[in-house]
Amino acid sequence: MRAVIQKVKRARLTINNQEYSKIDEGLMVLLGIEDSDTEDDITWLADKIRKLRIFEDENSVMNLSVEDVKYRWGDVVLFNGVSFGISEGDKVALVARNGAGKSTLLGMLAGSRSHSDIGMVGANGADVPVPDSGKITWNENIRVGWLQQEPQMNPEHTVLEEVFA
Repeated sequence: MRAVIQKVKRARLTINNQEYSKIDEGLMVLLGIEDSDTEDDITWLADKIRKLRIFEDENSVMNLSVEDVKYRWGDVVLFNGVSFGISEGDKVALVARNGAGKSTLLGMLAGSRSHSDIGMVGANGADVPVPDSGKITWNENIRVGWLQQEPQMNPEHTVLEEVFA
């Protein structure tokens, strides 16, 4: 059994020119079932889909929601159509090759929490990237910390002073 989930602006199910179902903006699930799949398999997959980071938590809160974010570096599109959500307790890893935009995306997320205008500036005056399009939304009760890839530290500070600066 396999499932593919995609966020859509609209979708419809048509078989032999007959429309069986349609939705406006929402989530479309394409499900592949084999003869050997059991009711336990279906329950397991439904539970796994329900726990994905694309749904609100039990309090109807998505602590971080990223919707259809696009960012260009000059003529190069670093990412396009990035969408995900993170809820309380989630453990998340961002893995990609060098130059794919991981640090840019993280900087964008950190900057979006404390700034909403174009041309944001982050900690120690570092530039924070702004998405070309899309939406980043944080739960108002979340506090964000960000350690830059190449932090600018005060050489006059001790390590402890720099940590709490």
